[in-house]
This record gives sequence, C-alpha cells and structure tokens, in this order.
Amino acid sequence: MTGGSLVDPSFELLDPCPDIHALFVQFDARFFGGSLACCEVKWSPRMYSCAGICSYEVRGGRGGLCSIRLSKPLLALRPRKDLVETLLHEMIHAYLFVKERNRDRDGHGPHFQSHMHRINQAGGTNITIYHSFHDEVRLYKKHWWRCTGPCKDRRPFFGYVKRTCNRAPGPNDRWWAQHRQTCGGDFIKVKEPEGFGAKKPTKTTPGPAPKTKKSPPPKVTLDDYFNKPGTSSSSSPKKSPITPFSGGGQKLGGASSTSSLLNPGSGGVRLGGSGVSRLLPPIHFSPTPSSSAPEVVTLDDDDEPEDALEMSFVLNSTTVICPSCNQEVLENLIHGHLDYCLA
Repeated sequence: MTGGSLVDPSFELLDPCPDIHALFVQFDARFFGGSLACCEVKWSPRMYSCAGICSYEVRGGRGGLCSIRLSKPLLALRPRKDLVETLLHEMIHAYLFVKERNRDRDGHGPHFQSHMHRINQAGGTNITIYHSFHDEVRLYKKHWWRCTGPCKDRRPFFGYVKRTCNRAPGPNDRWWAQHRQTCGGDFIKVKEPEGFGAKKPTKTTPGPAPKTKKSPPPKVTLDDYFNKPGTSSSSSPKKSPITPFSGGGQKLGGASSTSSLLNPGSGGVRLGGSGVSRLLPPIHFSPTPSSSAPEVVTLDDDDEPEDALEMSFVLNSTTVICPSCNQEVLENLIHGHLDYCLA
C-alpha cells in the first residue's frame, strides 16, 4: 500500500476486516516517518460513545506511553473506510503528542489540521475533525431515564437520558447541579435491555457416584524388614562401646577460651580487613522523595458531550435557531437536534 487511495472501494471486498496493527505500521512508515514505534494500538470492546481515543502518559515532564484505542462495537458496523480514517485521525493525535509535545485538550488546532489535510491529499482519504457515528451510538444506548420535572416537556429531547451502561443520572454528572436548580425533577428509568437484571438459572448437574473408600495398604518400614521372623539379629554387626577420653588435653590458641579472630580487642588479625574500602569513597544512601503520579492526557473524539443527544435543560448563551422547528438550540447540539427533527 505504497500509493493510490487508502479508501478505494475495492478494498471493501479485498480486505473488509484489516489488521489494525498492520495498518498502523504501514501508515506510520508512510505518513509519520516511523516516529510512532513507541505507540500501541488496540481494540476496545466496551467503548460505545466515541470511535477512537488517544491517551498519552507524562512522567516528570518526560514522555511516556502513548496508546490508541479503537471502538470495536462502533467500527465493526462501519465500512473499512471509516476504520482507516479513524485510525489515521488518532495517529495524528499520537504524532503531535510524541514529536511536538502538543497536549492541547482540544487537540484539533492548526497543527492537527495541517497534518489532516496533508494525509487527505496524499492518501485520498477524508479525515475529519470529529467522528459522526450517531446511529451506532444511539443503537447501543439501551438504558433510558426520563425526568419527572419541567424537562419532560422541553423540546427536542423531552428530558430523556439514554446511556449504554446502567448508570443513573446523579451528582457525578457535570450538569447535575444546574439541573437541580433549573428543573429539580427526578429521573425514573423507563427502558432497559430485554432480560436485563434477571437472574440466570443455575444449572443442576447430577453429582458423581459416591466413591467407596478403600483401605490404605499397610505401611512397610525398615524395622518390619529387619524384624521378620527367621531373620537373626546376630547378622548385623555389633557396635563397640564408646570410651570417653581420659587425658588432660590442651586448648588450641592459648589459654584464652575466646578466639582472637573473633575478639577485636585481643590484638589478633581480623579476617576481611577493617570493613572500609580504601579504594572507593563511602556511599551514603538518602531516601528519594516519592515521585508524583504520572499525568495522563486523553483525547476522545466524540463531537458531542455525554448525554448531549438526550438532555436539553442545560442553558447557554450560544444558541441558534433550528431551521426546521424554529426552536432555540445550543450550537454544539444542533447536529443531533436536526437528526431528530428531520427523522
């Protein structure tokens, strides 16, 4: 894959399910000069809200591990073209992290766009700033809550909160405090996946047949062997009695009962020298201060915040008029709003 379009329609039949690691190596050599060899790329089986994430770990001001994760649930339903463009999008983030130390939380500034246009021109791709996989994201959001307050009558979402996991709205949501002030309603769960929460029946397997206890074989020891009937005890040699030493004897090393080698004050020679090296200076170990926790910078390319397609009570001065229903809508929610209005 050294030339031509990377998203040619023929690849949809020739290579519909490519190896992301092989693509990563090829794209790194072609567009980034092999500078992303320190990065990893892997599938994420439980990432439902965005197609790709690039995270970069910073330790003490120095670079660390750079990781790219691609959403298996979202990209498995999309054409090969979307996988290629999503991977290249995240590789641009990784390149800016590794080479230029660009840790901008937005991550889609002039540097990103210059690389995006360069790769689009050279590879025939259509890399964009955001991934718009609204249909797939909406498909996996099967846990629904609805507000009982004024939010339920507010267009276009009528107070619904839809999520992929069973996490009810609460104080951990960044919009919760504002919702309590402007609405004050409670969220009641109105929909969940079929069979969710039902206990799985325990399988009863027939137990094994009871085992009959076998008596252990008798233990045979050496005493049993030598005490067999017919074995005479005279065949074994008799031990001669031990006679204690009756002489005076002498102590080795003089009259002192303490060895001069072990007593440093006795004037003897100490084995191993004084214990202090005369060639190397002494080393003093001082406890090192505990290093701070590494900073992890993560860029997810979801074009809308969490629950942006469901909540409409968050007020903001940046609003636009929907051309379909003439309602005021937040500017960053207008795309999702139009999906609902025109559906």
